[in-house]
Amino acid sequence: MDDTVEAYLTGLAEAEHDDPVLAEMEAMAAEHDFPIVGRATGRYLELAARMIGAHRVMELGSGFGYSAYWFARAVGEAGEVVCTDGNPDNATKAEQFLSKAGLWDRVRYRVGGLWLCDNVIWSGHVATATDRDGLEGWTAAIRQHNAMVAEDDRYVGSIIPIRDGVMTALRIR
Repeated sequence: MDDTVEAYLTGLAEAEHDDPVLAEMEAMAAEHDFPIVGRATGRYLELAARMIGAHRVMELGSGFGYSAYWFARAVGEAGEVVCTDGNPDNATKAEQFLSKAGLWDRVRYRVGGLWLCDNVIWSGHVATATDRDGLEGWTAAIRQHNAMVAEDDRYVGSIIPIRDGVMTALRIR
């Protein structure tokens, strides 16, 4: 997006919702070159979740809780946001930020654990590197996923050949 348009939209979102906790989170993201959705997108995430009356949101790759901030506002006091991230430091930072914002009580943060992913054998296509009809690129993506898990020394994993294959990887560090 054009930088001028981006700045305009961000300015509107800041005027619409000004919070020192957000400013602190945004400063930390900028300082550490950490990707966040930004305020304009955050307002949209909140709007979208509110439009459908979401009471529970599941977020994969939650970082230090920037998006969770918006989702927690959307689900309300009785709602729940389940966050996941592989870095325990991010969970600690998320708790600090979201506590300051008064939103931590509706957030459940999960770190590490067990990775389970179905269909990783892909009817044998992962072994032959061929695509299934009408699903060009899917085999390559699944092969990339399998390789990434296998090469990540934070996990001990294996593909269990049940039905179409279940990647099972336990985080060890």
